Amino acid sequence: TEDTPPFPGGGWGRLDRPSIVTNTDAEGRFEFEHGPAHEMQFGSVLIATGAGFTPGAVALGLPERGSRVEVVLRAGREFEVFVRDEAGGPVEGALVHHVGAASYRGSPSQYEQYVQDSAWTNREGRVALTSLIGEQAIWAEKGELVTEPWNGVRPESVELRLAPSFTISGTVTIDRTNWGDYQGERRVVVSERSGNLWYPLLRVRGILGGAFGPLRVPLGLVDMI
Repeated sequence: TEDTPPFPGGGWGRLDRPSIVTNTDAEGRFEFEHGPAHEMQFGSVLIATGAGFTPGAVALGLPERGSRVEVVLRAGREFEVFVRDEAGGPVEGALVHHVGAASYRGSPSQYEQYVQDSAWTNREGRVALTSLIGEQAIWAEKGELVTEPWNGVRPESVELRLAPSFTISGTVTIDRTNWGDYQGERRVVVSERSGNLWYPLLRVRGILGGAFGPLRVPLGLVDMI
C-alpha cells in the first residue's frame, strides 16, 4: 500500500511498505479479511508470487469489500546463485536477497519494485531463484560478512563473494524551505567508485526523514560516501 508515491525510476533498493499477506487455496482462490487502509491516498498493489513463476501484479487503488481480482502467473525462468567465501569455498547458511527495481511509469515491470525474495544457501553455497522482469539486484549476507550486489537483467548464474563489512548510520533532515512540497521518494545511496564511474552498493528507499541505519556495507569497496 502507498501513503507516499513511488519514485518512477529509482532503481533497485530495499523498500518497506505496509502489507497484508494471504495464501491461495487448492483452486487458486484467495481472500483478504481486511483491505488496505483508506488513508493510503495513492492506493495499493496486489502482488502474487509462487515458486517457479514470474510474479504477477494488479494496481488496486482503493478496492471495495467483496471486489474480485484475477492475477495470471506465467512460468518463470529459474537461475542459480552461488555464495563463496574469500578463498572461493562454498558458504552454507548465507541469506540471499533478491529485489526488483523501480521502472519508469508505463513499463511492463512497473510493480517489480515491490517484489522482494530471499533464500538460504545449502551446503554447496547455492540457492535457486526465479528471475524477475527487468532490472533486479541480488546480494548475500552472513553475520558481519556481506557481498557486493549483482545488478542487471535476465540473470543466468550469479556468483557472490562474502567480504568483511562496516556499518554506517545517520540522520536525514528535510529542508522544508526548498523541499516542503516535494511528493516524490527520497533515498539513501551508498556507492563505490571505479575510475570515473559510480556503482551503487546499497540503496534504502522511502526515506521520510529522521534516523536511518545501521547499514552494512562491504569493507574496501567504498571509495567515497
